[in-house]
Amino acid sequence: MNKKEEKMMRMNDFWSGKYEEYLKEREERIAEKKEIEVNFTSGEKISTIAYGESPLSILEKNENLQRYYKRQEEKKLEEGKMNKKEEKMMRMNDFWSGKYEEYLKEREERIAEKKEIEVNFTSGEKISTIAYGESPLSILEKNENLQRYYKRQEEKKGEERDIKKELIIAEINGRLWDMKRPIEEDCLLNYYSFDSIPGKQVFWHSSAHLLGYALEHMNYNEHNDISSTFLDDGPALDEGGFFYDCFLAEKWFNVSKKTLPKESTLTELSKITDQLRKKLDNEESNEVLNGKTISNKDFKGMTKYINKLINKKLDFERLEITKEEAMELFKHNPLKIDLLNK
Repeated sequence: MNKKEEKMMRMNDFWSGKYEEYLKEREERIAEKKEIEVNFTSGEKISTIAYGESPLSILEKNENLQRYYKRQEEKKLEEGKMNKKEEKMMRMNDFWSGKYEEYLKEREERIAEKKEIEVNFTSGEKISTIAYGESPLSILEKNENLQRYYKRQEEKKGEERDIKKELIIAEINGRLWDMKRPIEEDCLLNYYSFDSIPGKQVFWHSSAHLLGYALEHMNYNEHNDISSTFLDDGPALDEGGFFYDCFLAEKWFNVSKKTLPKESTLTELSKITDQLRKKLDNEESNEVLNGKTISNKDFKGMTKYINKLINKKLDFERLEITKEEAMELFKHNPLKIDLLNK
């Protein structure tokens, strides 16, 4: 083990120890059952146990609170106080919230069926569980034999790591499977770390999503109603790394962000999309790419923005939707519509 790896291992041990102390302290505080009162700006109030709830867990359980904040957003929209970015984000949030609720309801129904499935591991071990009741991550966290098996695999490479953090993607019956995605049927389950080809591909794919989010959300105009960045395609690369093609719209209208047209922008961009594709297909890239491009001077701000997203520790949630739903969701972006129609 070299000095860098040794340092990382000691840091992981340190933070793992601190996190265990935090969990133990939290359990002790919860056990005290100290009652506290939580008041909301809506006028509502609830009683709960200190350290037993978070703002998110309260919001998720309290439908009255959800309705209150939804009404506040709708009121802003009715009064014209909500700009187009906020309106777009609200409608997208409503769409995804609705789809996520459908997904949770369907999952609960599948779990209620109590269909027993068998999960086999490459270690030779196997377990029985309920379809949709477990994910690769939940199984790994509960199964110490499995953790020891994969830890030994890493040690054979001369490395010692916290295996629950290092394994980042699963494989079920030959298909890559999100760590938190419920297991649906009998399967052979395997795990990969970043050191593997599947692990690197998944990590870079996730990184591309962060890059795309930054490119779009860092480039809203001064009115905060339309982004000058239209995302196209951006997967991980087989040879390593990732990218995101994007279209910097204001340069195509030969105007600055301050005078970017509001109502006509999407219509005009839709008209030139086919022309743009034809030029690219004809390898007339010099003419097409003479506009604004991302340069080294942009990297510092983008890196800072992406690091903020990373520090929020947001989950990647998988939701499967129909092509028609995707067309509606991305109707503001003709480049995505073009990809969907291919």
